[in-house]
Amino acid sequence: MPLLARTIVLNCGHNAAKKLFSNPKDREHEVIKTLCAMKAMMTWHAEKVGTVTRERCGGAAYLVQNVCGEQIWGAHSGMTAEGDNSVLMQKVVKDILSHGRKKIHRVPYVSPESIRAISKLPYISSAVTLKNLIYLKEQVEIKELVSKMKEMVFEKGEEFYSVWTKMVSDEIVNLSMSFSERFVLEEAMKVIEIECVHPGALRIMGHVIYLHMITVVKSNLAFYLEREIITREAAKNLDASY
Repeated sequence: MPLLARTIVLNCGHNAAKKLFSNPKDREHEVIKTLCAMKAMMTWHAEKVGTVTRERCGGAAYLVQNVCGEQIWGAHSGMTAEGDNSVLMQKVVKDILSHGRKKIHRVPYVSPESIRAISKLPYISSAVTLKNLIYLKEQVEIKELVSKMKEMVFEKGEEFYSVWTKMVSDEIVNLSMSFSERFVLEEAMKVIEIECVHPGALRIMGHVIYLHMITVVKSNLAFYLEREIITREAAKNLDASY
């Protein structure tokens, strides 16, 4: 079920990226980083779905009547063609930092009051709290990456290329993923707030997005615990909620 929920949420982001490409008015600077992120996210997810499906089906997955093998082969091709995913995600972060300096990188606002409140909660499984945690991760990682690069380049005199390619490579990957997760969640939220009018579909989408959010936060518990954004009790209780 988490894979299915993620498929639906990623599709919301994919549709939004296509709309942005077709009509980028006043958002032209967002096009490249958004499309790079979505191409990487969709193909990585396609490979994951193909692998899990193949494992569930056993050897029968390789029969000509099934498509599990083709799914995996196609996903691996997609992860490399038209720009390797990892390289594209570096472009995403390069644009985030460039746009941040120009103050045109838009991020959802999470108030300091909300952050302080979350850090004391024994339960973080409410939809609003999960959403804020996902939005917050990108903002924290931007500040940490900028701070680390300033220290390495300006204070320690390290060569920029070496810092970018070797010393902060993990931080770059993490930030690119956080940006992507935030973008697809935002767009999924817009679907249920604006586009989804059928009551039954709205109810199902609510469950889908909730399951997706709790899965994303659960997979990043170490990040939130290390920075004391959430308590150990909250992390333990989130496992139970999941």
